[in-house]
Amino acid sequence: MAKNGNHGEVIPEEKALLLTIPEVALWVRVHTKTVYRWVQDGKLKAFKFGPRLYRVEKRALEQFIEESGYWPIHNPPEVGPRKPS
Repeated sequence: MAKNGNHGEVIPEEKALLLTIPEVALWVRVHTKTVYRWVQDGKLKAFKFGPRLYRVEKRALEQFIEESGYWPIHNPPEVGPRKPS
């Protein structure tokens, strides 16, 4: 579970997971430039944290995939918080 800093409410982990552009590209097996283009075109919702730093909510990606008719989400690749080295 993650905490929403503004309201102190608890957010379920599956809703709080933010993916990097390379993680999104891996998930849908496209080039990172394709993902950036989807974001620029407004097709895929992403948060911009800096001039080159984007994050995509896992649920937004799942919705985008399903709406695009790619495939139903059953066994996506393992992505998520990085483990310490």
